[in-house]
Amino acid sequence: MQRVRILALKQDQDRVFSLLHQLGAVQLEQADRASFFREAALPEYAREVADESFRFEGLAAALPPVSVSGKMEVGDTRDVLSRASEIGIDEEVKALKVELENIDLKINRNKTYLESLGRISGFDKDLSVLTTSLVSAGFYSVPSDELPEFVEALHVASKDSLVTNYDSTKDDTTVLVMFPKESQESARTIFEKYKAVKLDLPNGLGKPSEAGKSLEEENSALLARKTKAENSLKEISQRYYGKVVSIREALSVESQRVEALARAAQSEKTFVVEGWVPVTRLSELESKISSVTGGKVVVEKSTSKELAPTLMQNSKSINYFEFLVRFFSLPTSEEIDPTITIAIVFPIFFGMMLGDVGYGFVILLIGIWFSRLSSGKSSARKLPRVLRNFGRSLIPKRALGSLGKILIPSAIIGIVFGVLVNAYFGFRLPQYAPVFDLIGAPQIYLIITLFVGLAHLTLGYIYGTYIALREGRKDHAYAKIAWLGFLWSGVAAITWALSAELHAPYPIELEYAGLAGLIVFGAIVLKFEKLRFLMEIPTLISHVVSYGRILGVLLASVLLGFIASEAVNSSIGGPISSLLISVIVFALVTILNVVLGIFEPAIQGARLHYVEFYSKFFEGNGKRFQPFVERRNYTRRSAD
Repeated sequence: MQRVRILALKQDQDRVFSLLHQLGAVQLEQADRASFFREAALPEYAREVADESFRFEGLAAALPPVSVSGKMEVGDTRDVLSRASEIGIDEEVKALKVELENIDLKINRNKTYLESLGRISGFDKDLSVLTTSLVSAGFYSVPSDELPEFVEALHVASKDSLVTNYDSTKDDTTVLVMFPKESQESARTIFEKYKAVKLDLPNGLGKPSEAGKSLEEENSALLARKTKAENSLKEISQRYYGKVVSIREALSVESQRVEALARAAQSEKTFVVEGWVPVTRLSELESKISSVTGGKVVVEKSTSKELAPTLMQNSKSINYFEFLVRFFSLPTSEEIDPTITIAIVFPIFFGMMLGDVGYGFVILLIGIWFSRLSSGKSSARKLPRVLRNFGRSLIPKRALGSLGKILIPSAIIGIVFGVLVNAYFGFRLPQYAPVFDLIGAPQIYLIITLFVGLAHLTLGYIYGTYIALREGRKDHAYAKIAWLGFLWSGVAAITWALSAELHAPYPIELEYAGLAGLIVFGAIVLKFEKLRFLMEIPTLISHVVSYGRILGVLLASVLLGFIASEAVNSSIGGPISSLLISVIVFALVTILNVVLGIFEPAIQGARLHYVEFYSKFFEGNGKRFQPFVERRNYTRRSAD
């Protein structure tokens, strides 16, 4: 990423900013102002663009969406503003929206009235009798378990109070409460204490039965008015929605240009703008900007104390793994992008923890489905609405596609390891012996996972050393190298304890070399990191041991599936009821294992990257590269 300064004549200002907007290669920054530069003056149409943008945002939100075909051709800013001034549907749309809001308020109010009337159906008097000058009367909903105490409290407050039951459920009871008006304050306190809620009832509509009928008729009329207003709004949308969203988009583009102008600086005849551009696009920028200005431009590299923004440029075959990187933190521009490492290692960790052909195949199908859902090639409409809504709230559509693509290679590797451990939905095929016998000799798999973890940590130290050397922090680089030597010296020193499990002779010289390495490399780390070295030793040990969770997750799944499959095998030939119960249990265990097979390997695999691996080199908190670019879906420039 390179910081650049562009100096050009003011007469070319519009052409330069149009080019930058279309090119989408530069993240604009506030230009430094030398003594002869001042803040760039905004164009006279800036306020009008802002006002119209706000107006069209409101119109687009108010109109029911309809499909838009084709693209509107737009010219310069004045042309866009002229087209915007031709759309004069604001008052009509506003009136219809206000009418719809008022209708909805009345319908909801009437529903409340009808619910209250339904609870006092036994009251066959005009509701107006509840309004008198001497007595306060009303219907209240009181918690059923507190009703006796409520009635007693009212009688204590006023002997003339009267409480009559009208409707009762398990949770609350509807009562008619009457008491003298001079006891209002005491009654209010009692109502609050016992959570008595007054029912909302209509006035001037006669008896409850008559009021209910009137309200039903009013609701029917309101619904007819609502349908008419909605149809009117749809008719307006059919005529204007395409124009509204197109002009809104064009105004948004113009607003971006006005904001970009505010970042520039100018003198009497020139202007200057600064920003970040990817090094790979610098020559393209220089060539095109020279072309639009007739060569009357200076594009120079500049320096900045600010850290450059981060642009992640991974190939399409792995860029969906950027989802896992961004989920934790974006790397800074001076750090190594860990996407390619995660793209290789994460599926391996996932597959090693899944280790079942059947579960892997199911998760593979789920991954393919997720990927198709995000691209619109498949649908989730057959799922219950509750599940669809929950899924949308949990994972956005774009993230769902990335998750699906991540699951596909992870599931394939899970299938491979399932073959190696001989696991097929928990069953073991009798035709061959497993390469890794997790039931009889799980320690072999454990040793492999620990050495995989050591390789992972080693790569982290290598990355950390490279970054430190590139930044000129030699002491930090030496400490990283020493830590790496200390790690492998420790492995060499204790491998003798593992040699029996590996069934391989272990040279005593290698053990001595490991002990010597611990002393030498430990002294080097101590020199650079002082007492922090002693504090970090337990952390390093815990990081190595942490990779044992790969076996732990796999064993939990394998043993659970193995027990369920053995239950089915043992019930074959027995009572049909035993077989049926075993099959049901097996099905439930399979569903559980598939769900756990997605979440556990994903969570634990990500954790091994975020905690153990990242701690060796990664700092994060990078700022995303945000180029000045126009994005058009509904419009195109007339010159296009």
